[in-house]
Amino acid sequence: MSAAGDRPGIPVYLRVVGGAMLAWGLLGVQLLRNSDTATGWWWALAIVFVVGGLGLLLGRRWGWPLALLEAITNLAVGIFEVASRRADPVIATYILQIIPSGLALWALCTPRSLAWLRASPGRAQA
Repeated sequence: MSAAGDRPGIPVYLRVVGGAMLAWGLLGVQLLRNSDTATGWWWALAIVFVVGGLGLLLGRRWGWPLALLEAITNLAVGIFEVASRRADPVIATYILQIIPSGLALWALCTPRSLAWLRASPGRAQA
């Protein structure tokens, strides 16, 4: 619980997820800057990673839905790449996309994370 007594604070693991997503998004931006095949969709996804990760890192509730979108999208892309045999090497896709996205999705949906998300930010503090 936070100092307010009735309002839970952001779980530390959500800040870790936010930091990881921020780093992943910044890496994506850097790779896209040097890419000849970058599309608008990839740029949008990288920017959402940066903004959502920063939001969670700063403990902002608006970062949670963006992080959820990021985790689901990254997990779906990873599964698609493995299923369509576009992933090369496959182990890198598991290590860099599927496993981290699954862990982020789990962290975002724990009861403690959902309690933090549902807590009213406007409650009077004790």
